[in-house]
Amino acid sequence: MRTKSEMGVFSDYPHIYKLHLEGKKDELLYAMRATENGEFIISSMKDVFCKFGPNYIGSLEPNMLGTKFELLNHGIQAD
Repeated sequence: MRTKSEMGVFSDYPHIYKLHLEGKKDELLYAMRATENGEFIISSMKDVFCKFGPNYIGSLEPNMLGTKFELLNHGIQAD
């Protein structure tokens, strides 16, 4: 499910996404895309999209060569 911003005609961003299992109402993950060409920030907490914070799960970067997924544990990179 996607939720649009309150800015109406002037901007369609940010887009907020909610992931839930089919037939269930419990929301599992959240994502936010701030701009048309920007990355998606994936979070475990609603309305908290701080990159590398405690609720940060990872990011999704769309591009011309393919989509790149980067998922992290507790917002900390492996290296």
